[in-house]
Amino acid sequence: HVTENHFDTVWQDMQQCHDHGYRRVGLVYSEANDSPSVGERWLGAFLGQQHLLFAARDRIPPCPQIPADEESFLAWFRRHRPDALICTHARPVQRWLAKLGLSSPRDLGLIDLDSHPAPGCAGLRYDFTDIGALGVETLVGLLHRNESGLPSSQHEILLKGTWHEGRTLRPRA
Repeated sequence: HVTENHFDTVWQDMQQCHDHGYRRVGLVYSEANDSPSVGERWLGAFLGQQHLLFAARDRIPPCPQIPADEESFLAWFRRHRPDALICTHARPVQRWLAKLGLSSPRDLGLIDLDSHPAPGCAGLRYDFTDIGALGVETLVGLLHRNESGLPSSQHEILLKGTWHEGRTLRPRA
């Protein structure tokens, strides 16, 4: 299994929020979670970094509706008042925030987890050509070793992304 490091993505995103001076970071699954293991890795990193980086009074729960719709998002947002959001897909969240007269980075920070992020959004980016090339290299290695079927010891190769500052976070604190 060769893929991007989903846990590290949100781990780094939370660190970036902290470094930019945000303290009440929210997580929103704005599209269906079509890969539960990915969503669980995002959630694990989000909760772990909350406890390491932010005071207990500033920790807010993720938006509970998966996927969030406008009504559930707005109710959660009004209740918890995050100052930054990490979203699986920023485009719908940007539309919902606009209905409240809010935008990023003026009113809150916004990070997009989508592999095809909204224009100008901050977040980690992955070179899918590199991921594909490493996948092919891994497959060639298996063929050279005459290995087939499920390995007795399953493993993953996880690649780290590169931070893209974007225009949706205020300048670093």
